[in-house]
This record gives sequence, structure tokens and C-alpha cells, in this order.
Amino acid sequence: MTSQLFDSDAYLEVQRLTRDVLNVQEDFLSSATAASPRAVGDAVQTVLADNFQSILGPFCSEYYTDFARRAMADLAFSDPEG
Repeated sequence: MTSQLFDSDAYLEVQRLTRDVLNVQEDFLSSATAASPRAVGDAVQTVLADNFQSILGPFCSEYYTDFARRAMADLAFSDPEG
């Protein structure tokens, strides 16, 4: 099975949208949190989770952000093909 997202150039648009969403955020990091990779990762995860559907658009049928505290996953999604 091929992926409409990854087996085409569509992933480049998702990359651009992800960058744009992060770049327009104002003050989501303070000078104290910007020095902490864990705090930066948590802040980026929150911003992306809040905007996940708009970033992936038609390539996402559902997404998940609720994982066990120690889970490796931060975000997951299913495409329209499942």
C-alpha cells in the first residue's frame, strides 16, 4: 500500500506548515525554558498537538495525543487509508 503523504511530495508541504506554525508562536518559550531541551520539546509538542489537524489536513483522518507518561510517542495519526 502506498501513502499519499509519504510516497509523494506532499510531506514537503507538511514540513513547511509545521515550520510556519512553530515560527508564528509568540512567547511559547521563556529564556529559562529555552535553555532546557526537555522544556522546548514539551512546548513544541503542545503547539503541534494543538495544530495537528490543520497541519496534516486531508492526510489525517484521526490523531492521538494522549499516551502514557513514559510512552515514546508524542503524536500519532491515521491517514484516510487507515
